[in-house]
Amino acid sequence: QRAVRFAHAPLERRVAVWRDERSEVSGGGKDSSATTNYFVLLEDRAGVRIELPCDGRVAGRHAPGDPLRR
Repeated sequence: QRAVRFAHAPLERRVAVWRDERSEVSGGGKDSSATTNYFVLLEDRAGVRIELPCDGRVAGRHAPGDPLRR
């Protein structure tokens, strides 16, 4: 149900600035590798901030303060 509602939700475009990013490392040990998850904090022109999961390759291409362009 939720996936269907999400798929039919209207697309919303906003100009945003990459305010911050963080990573979260879990797992790892003798016989297992660690997993790293990346998150980005975006801020739109109205000052609304939202934290979203982010692919590590994207996180490596941006720095806090970068305007996001498509």
